[in-house]
Amino acid sequence: MQLLKPLSTSLSFFAKLEKGEKLPEAMAELARQIGAKLLLVTAIGGFSKARLAVFEYTTNTYHYVDVTPLENHVLEVIALNGNIVCRGNECKPHLHAIVARKPGQPVAGHLVEAEVNPFLEVFLVDPRVPGNEAVQILQHRFSLRTSTAPLE
Repeated sequence: MQLLKPLSTSLSFFAKLEKGEKLPEAMAELARQIGAKLLLVTAIGGFSKARLAVFEYTTNTYHYVDVTPLENHVLEVIALNGNIVCRGNECKPHLHAIVARKPGQPVAGHLVEAEVNPFLEVFLVDPRVPGNEAVQILQHRFSLRTSTAPLE
């Protein structure tokens, strides 16, 4: 375990993503606009569709599920949490989501992709990690195969 130094200050941001915006690309763009090395993310709202994945460690495989809403509904974003680490102009979101087609039917996993509908309220916190500590600790993110990487 690597322990970061206690933080004395942080910056908070709010963004409202509009219908049709794509994740995780929109999150990476927000991080570039802010210019932070590390952002903590939480969001709620809705999607018109989502692709989630769960990683199976023993086979080094992601298992995917495409989730679409019921007719005349949206996918309710119950929770979207994660972080974004940036090195230079390259930002890597790591997001997990719980979405529901209807009450009692949540689906959860690593957010591979989603399309916003009607909006997504996003809260971002820059914990103001000193220097490049966050990038050093999360360096693996830039070489790790993620669920958004092409399937082999």
